[in-house]
Amino acid sequence: MPISKQQREFYRLFSQHGSGDALIRIEPKDVVLLIHIAAIDVLGLTCKWMIPQYIDIAKKDFFEITSQDIDSLEMVSEEQAIEFMGLCGASDPSNVIFLYLRNLCELYRRRFKFVNILKKQPFPLAEQIGPKSLLEYGHCDNNLLFTWMCWRKWIYDIDNRSAQETGYLFEPILASCIGGVSVSHRHSPVKRISDSGIQTAEGRRTD
Repeated sequence: MPISKQQREFYRLFSQHGSGDALIRIEPKDVVLLIHIAAIDVLGLTCKWMIPQYIDIAKKDFFEITSQDIDSLEMVSEEQAIEFMGLCGASDPSNVIFLYLRNLCELYRRRFKFVNILKKQPFPLAEQIGPKSLLEYGHCDNNLLFTWMCWRKWIYDIDNRSAQETGYLFEPILASCIGGVSVSHRHSPVKRISDSGIQTAEGRRTD
């Protein structure tokens, strides 16, 4: 059964965020697994429509589910994922499972994105760390100092990205759990004020 444009747009609330190079999209089988987890957590039971293979993994601790577990799942289509959303009740925004599933998908996508960050974060160049050697040069062997400064810079970059992604994840989830809405800076009604006290067109992210 073909899915409508509205259904596809609704599905994207759970399956993706970002755009361009920053686009993160999880596969339908990931969404279906998260539907199983949400249904078991919220309803407290398994249902007839659930897939046995998915049930076994959904009953595991969320943070102990491995990439091997995900890879072992049988493939499902986007149409099937949307059908499962209807079966569990997540198609109704007034149903508590909608909020639970949306936040769970947000957590899953951000964790998925951070794994990719760890894989792709470039190692620092000499030009990036060179000026810092003015303070540390001469205190130890030059090769040791250069290696130490490279690793330290890389770890700093990773930690900075981790803090950034955690902020993007935590604030919207917290806002939604207390009945609020997270608004990006592009669509925010709250505008920034310039140094001279004049309101600008640039928005400020609000929750």
